[in-house]
Amino acid sequence: MIRINNQKKAAKKNFFYQFLPLFLVFLLFMFFRFNNFGNRIGFGWDQEQYTTQVRQLIVDHKPVLLGPRTTNDRGFFLAPYFTYLITPFFLLTNLHPYAIGIFLICFNILFFIGSYYILSNLFSKKTAILFLLFWSINPIAARYDSVAWWPIFIPLGTLMVFFVLKKIFNDNRLTDWLILGILCGFFINMHVQFAFILFFVLISIFLHQNVLINLKNKLIFFIAFIIMFTPLIIFDFRHNFLNTKLLLSFFSKGIADVEPWFFNWTLPFKNVTQPIILTKNVLMIFFFYIAIAFSQFLLYRKKRGYLKNFYLAAFILWMVFPLIFGIYGQRPSEYYFMFLYPFIYITLIEILLLYKKKLLIFIFIILFIINLRPLFFNLQDDKYSLKFKDELIRKLTDRTKGKKFNISFTTSVGSDAGFRYLIKYYKIHYTGDWKDPLVQIKIPANNKCRIKVNEMGVIIPKELL
Repeated sequence: MIRINNQKKAAKKNFFYQFLPLFLVFLLFMFFRFNNFGNRIGFGWDQEQYTTQVRQLIVDHKPVLLGPRTTNDRGFFLAPYFTYLITPFFLLTNLHPYAIGIFLICFNILFFIGSYYILSNLFSKKTAILFLLFWSINPIAARYDSVAWWPIFIPLGTLMVFFVLKKIFNDNRLTDWLILGILCGFFINMHVQFAFILFFVLISIFLHQNVLINLKNKLIFFIAFIIMFTPLIIFDFRHNFLNTKLLLSFFSKGIADVEPWFFNWTLPFKNVTQPIILTKNVLMIFFFYIAIAFSQFLLYRKKRGYLKNFYLAAFILWMVFPLIFGIYGQRPSEYYFMFLYPFIYITLIEILLLYKKKLLIFIFIILFIINLRPLFFNLQDDKYSLKFKDELIRKLTDRTKGKKFNISFTTSVGSDAGFRYLIKYYKIHYTGDWKDPLVQIKIPANNKCRIKVNEMGVIIPKELL
């Protein structure tokens, strides 16, 4: 009886010490993503685009074949999987865009649980907790984790690919090849940066086995990958291969009139590495780049089985990505580098666990202190958030009910995004006739504005007062 009681106490103690750190990391993770979230939910051009598509799906029963467009109006389209994924959340809110807030909370919980499960299986529970700990205090990751748009899926997709590749390495089952093809096709349609992960997958497969071995499995992978482009294929057949022409033009003519420069990618890359090395100094960034490469190669020499393959493929990707961005020649945004963060953090954590475990806590404390300022900056109110835009349009609804008028926007380019959907949602019927009294939504607001919310305002003509 005494032995049983001791075993129970030991089990409770192990449970406590195992899950308490994970729970504390979860609280830290959620705090820097959702504190003051109601005042920070963005509702810009991207959000209005897919929100309008969701409305077409639910209200007009109109299927969507096109998703986000790469770069600008010269870019090609990706598949609309994000639109379909977020639709159930809009059903919960009866089409109110607060649905994107519910989605973000659910997705981040999924990312946290999924990352822990995947990394604890691939590496160790310690690596998984440390990864989430460092991810929690990265201000760039925290900022992009709080935006309801397509790139949010890339880090999770990267980790999922790691997991499936291990299963293929160990078991080589047909279903795993099918899942890998679906994952690669799905996530590359979330954002084109996942093409780098597709490159990583192909390198991993090549390193694992001869290309001519298991052709059936590789064919299944390829077919599953192509099937994920079905909406775009249907669209092209209906519209004289318009998207294919845009894709070819993207590579042949480019997407901007600006002369490409090989080192354009280094400018946002400095911002991406700053939360980790705490500087934008070019020499320090170069040493950091070399240190990651050296660590990956060293881990490749030390590890066995799948992890040996993993680190070699990661090393090759690390060597190649600057060349690809250099050939692209245009300045990418910081989120184009989100696929690198899992590689960077896994490499740093694993190399320190191998050689300098005690440094990990010291490094975390330094990063936490230095990154506190940008982390709390992320938590400040967004003056043009969904909440404040919604408040402005609700006030406009009360002032114009039952009246005949038209609406115009006096804003900088892109600042009018989000208002049109909210106007439709609140059933504000305006004529579109410029002879009617003109209601002006103005940013920034001025003294003529009868309605003001932060720096947004509405000028209401005398005829409606």
